[in-house]
Amino acid sequence: MPAHRQSALLLHGLGQADQRWILSQLGEQDRRILAGHLADLKELGIPADPSIARQAGGARAVADQGPLHKASAAAMLQVLADEPVWLVRQVLALSDWPWRQAYLEAHPQQQRARLGGDAGTPLHPQAAQRLLERLAERAGQHAASPAGPASGATAAGLLARLRQAMRRSA
Repeated sequence: MPAHRQSALLLHGLGQADQRWILSQLGEQDRRILAGHLADLKELGIPADPSIARQAGGARAVADQGPLHKASAAAMLQVLADEPVWLVRQVLALSDWPWRQAYLEAHPQQQRARLGGDAGTPLHPQAAQRLLERLAERAGQHAASPAGPASGATAAGLLARLRQAMRRSA
């Protein structure tokens, strides 16, 4: 979905005062395009619901086709080990990852609940795209490294990484 339409969906879910303020911060061309899209949404009777933007696609459609779908939960545990909870939530919200459940189950219950919580405001599609590219790059490095699970990492090594990740996220 083009950035202006995605942005219009996000704006549509906000109150009128917030919409006006955000629009006032933009350049004339962006403001005109977004105002047109907002008018279309109102005319079509689309409810002003922030969750609609999350369901609309944007970066999620890109994520659904990306190389991270082929990653294992073990690889993603290492790739996301140093990332803050809010970022992990964003990543998990970008797609129905095949490794999601196993990734969450590898964490203690309390941390699992924090990681699997609401991601909040979705990332801008371009930011999400860059994030996915960087994570795919890191997952590729992980798969190619001699210590990666694809080449027989030990359970003890993986456990050590999990414990390290849990200490950082606690």
